[in-house]
Amino acid sequence: MTEKQNSSSQFSMIWAGAFRPFFLLAAFWVIIALTLWVLFFTQLMPIGNLSSTWHGHEMVYGYFGAVLCGFLLTAAKNWASKPPVSGLRLQALVGLWIFSRVVFFFPPGFLDWLKFVDVITYAALFYYLSGYLTSKEQKKNWIFLFLVALFVLSDILFILSAYYQFIWVSYQTAYWVGLHIANLMIIVMSDRTMPLFIERALNGEKIKKWDVVEKGSLFFPILVFILHFFNIRGPIFSLIAILAGVFNFIRLCGWRIERGLFSRLLWIIYAGYFAMVSGYVWLGLVYYFDRPDLSAVHFFTAGGILLLTYAIMSRIALGHTGRPIQISNAILFGYVALAIGVGLRLLAVFVPVGPAIWVMSLIGVSLSQILYIKEYFMYLISPRADGKPG
Repeated sequence: MTEKQNSSSQFSMIWAGAFRPFFLLAAFWVIIALTLWVLFFTQLMPIGNLSSTWHGHEMVYGYFGAVLCGFLLTAAKNWASKPPVSGLRLQALVGLWIFSRVVFFFPPGFLDWLKFVDVITYAALFYYLSGYLTSKEQKKNWIFLFLVALFVLSDILFILSAYYQFIWVSYQTAYWVGLHIANLMIIVMSDRTMPLFIERALNGEKIKKWDVVEKGSLFFPILVFILHFFNIRGPIFSLIAILAGVFNFIRLCGWRIERGLFSRLLWIIYAGYFAMVSGYVWLGLVYYFDRPDLSAVHFFTAGGILLLTYAIMSRIALGHTGRPIQISNAILFGYVALAIGVGLRLLAVFVPVGPAIWVMSLIGVSLSQILYIKEYFMYLISPRADGKPG
């Protein structure tokens, strides 16, 4: 086999499992989308058609959507012990995702119907997942099919409200629907993944779980989601949002944080989950501080989603390519850079900041993604180190 054929064969491994292309795309997209947004928002560079609508959509349905495809298709094939979505089927899904990112750059009113390709992307994800999760043996994982279906519907609502002036639902409400579904995904995923992550990182120590806390940590965020959708505000909404934060904070305390905070792998998971907890608490408090609900958004997006997905992406890039789950100094530095970038962004929730802070936040976040790509690119396009398929 020639050197060129060898190189082509190696690169084809990127289509061996969904986490491989989608995690790389997610990292690239954070750098691109956030750079464009910060340049536009700070007016450092005039960029035509960007808006807060585009920015919000691309962080939830672009970035988080890519991580969702990579994570769920990888986890589901393990749960069901079936072959992965790979080859042409995976290429089709990736192609839909990439095409959707391009389409959302189009100005409002220009071929808006093409934006529904994004909906097709997550409908295809649902279809692929159904091949793994519809059996009775997978009953406990049916919730992911339900949440992905809601994610599809929320994308439809967002596009209709933002680009077709759908009068029954504002695009802010539609955006919150997608964001709440992302939060619920994280809460449910944590139930499936954190026991394993923490046990392996802490040499077999098991997390503490309390039944009432586990139920409340999901029940109250669901109530927040429902009340938000129907635009119900006031003291009751505030109380429920704060309870969502409190129950999830108690849940977090059971994850061996007294030891895990000193783990190279775990501390960023705790930081991300705490950011999400803080988002629920702040969402409850904005009513009393006369602040808009949107001031809580970045606790969930920059905080919860970015930090947690980065931790998960780095772990899976090692474990699912047959390598020891040992975080390198480069990725540890990426964790720190990301945490600083996120912290600077959350600072803007409470005090006015100038362009310098926005740029510094962007540098921290982008640097973390560059280090991810540099460290894991070859892992994600190459055969597993242990010789296993996938």
